[in-house]
Amino acid sequence: MNSQFKQPVKVVKFVLAVACMLVISGCGDSQGGAAVSADATPVETSNAGPAIIAPVSSPNATSEASTGRSESSPAEQVQVTPPSVATPTPAPISNPPVEPPPIVAEEPAPVVQPEPVIEPVVAETIPVVVRPEDAPYQGTFNLETPNNNLQLIEGDETGLLFSISIARQGGHNRPVDIALAQTGAVADLQLSITQSSVGLNENSAIVGATLPVAMAPRSVEVKDIVITATDGFRQQSMTVAVTTQPVPAPDIYLLIGQSNMEGTSENGGKISTPGGPDEVNPRIQQLNVLQNSESLFTTPEQFRDPGFNVASPTFINAEDPLHEPLFPGRNIKEGTRIGAGLSFAKAMLDSTDQNVVLVPAAWSASGFCRSENPLLGWNTTSGKGADFGTTLLLERALARLNMTLLESGGIFRGVLWHQGEADSNNDACSNGYRENLSSLIRYIRSNARPDRRGSSARGDNADIPFVIGTMSRGDDARGMFSIFSAEKQRVDDVHRTLQDSMNHVTHVSVDDLIPPAFPCGESSCVHFGSQAYREMGFRMHLGMKRLQNVQ
Repeated sequence: MNSQFKQPVKVVKFVLAVACMLVISGCGDSQGGAAVSADATPVETSNAGPAIIAPVSSPNATSEASTGRSESSPAEQVQVTPPSVATPTPAPISNPPVEPPPIVAEEPAPVVQPEPVIEPVVAETIPVVVRPEDAPYQGTFNLETPNNNLQLIEGDETGLLFSISIARQGGHNRPVDIALAQTGAVADLQLSITQSSVGLNENSAIVGATLPVAMAPRSVEVKDIVITATDGFRQQSMTVAVTTQPVPAPDIYLLIGQSNMEGTSENGGKISTPGGPDEVNPRIQQLNVLQNSESLFTTPEQFRDPGFNVASPTFINAEDPLHEPLFPGRNIKEGTRIGAGLSFAKAMLDSTDQNVVLVPAAWSASGFCRSENPLLGWNTTSGKGADFGTTLLLERALARLNMTLLESGGIFRGVLWHQGEADSNNDACSNGYRENLSSLIRYIRSNARPDRRGSSARGDNADIPFVIGTMSRGDDARGMFSIFSAEKQRVDDVHRTLQDSMNHVTHVSVDDLIPPAFPCGESSCVHFGSQAYREMGFRMHLGMKRLQNVQ
């Protein structure tokens, strides 16, 4: 190499070493070599002329670490005149040496490709659903109804419908639960609501109420429905008054048995003048039945035929004697005897807003036991034996009752029974009396035509009241009836105790309706007098009300 270039080369080496020390505080080899070789050639100074420094980095330069020389093409070599400055001396290293990153020879910068975006893997998150009831309580509500003057008719299948509303305020954010109840001792309304919970997007519901036809007749009354609403934090209640109207149908009662139910008071006992105890009342009607006559009822078909049993018109104002018809063209009945039926009906008017219809179907000297008339009998089945009668009287009573139910549209409210004397003279008949009377009650309850109470009011144990009167114990000059035979006592014991084994049955004691306070009726004291019958009818009304008011 030409001597004139030796000195510049040494200068370049020295400058590179100093630069390395200044930038990275020591250019020690990462493999353990020192930053500057111990035998590095010192810088020689001379006044020979300007120094020529080859470019540090050039696109076409190749670094040779082993020789410390750089080669470049002649065209790229440039002479540079350095400024006249003192040669820098490396500063001593005062801090502990820090291992530097390895020195990597410079290479042409590679073309940088954009790195693909890698989405981070995140665990699946199930969104949390905040239910309204879990949200913080907000707002309030009011319970309201636009309805008033509410009316409900007993037995109306559609019943009463009225609306209630939830008036939300302040952003109320809760569903509202609604409950219905009825106040009073007797909760007989059947209540319903279209929805028991009113959601956030709803604000109303419809309340329904029906009133089934009861065993007892009703009067007009006001019933209160209490409506309670709560959203879990706040509760409101209001009372809605409903005026209930009784079913627009008459109350029907069946009168059966023998002479004391037919009415066998003394002749002239009837007092039907205006204001009299037996005066006709337009609210009490009766089936206009044909009279009991062996010459009239001569075949089984006549007993069973409802058309044959009734005179025209079908219904008349009830008048004693109840078992005699009012023939066309007459204003009053000719008979002057009475029974217990009319006084019973008059007393029942205080318990109902409807008319009362009586169905007379008794027959004198009749019973379960066979009588002198082979067609008579109150049995539910035939063929019981030589001591017992037929079923025709029971069949006739049902024919008359069902005709009345059909033609009047009334409600079957109960039965009055007074009988027993005809079964008190025979041991077999008295012993069978309990079962025979029980069967009769079940038969009537099961076979009566359905009315507006529905099919649930029919059946062996249906709640159709059955009131029984005890037998007379009166004495007078015509006979002594205060002492009963064993057979008669057995029969009367059934009257008094059947209520212990059958539902909706009761008895009325008339032991005290005897002379002299209560004179006896026709023929002897086996029959009651008119005054006793009126009292018996009133007591039977008390027994009927007692049964009807059992809820």
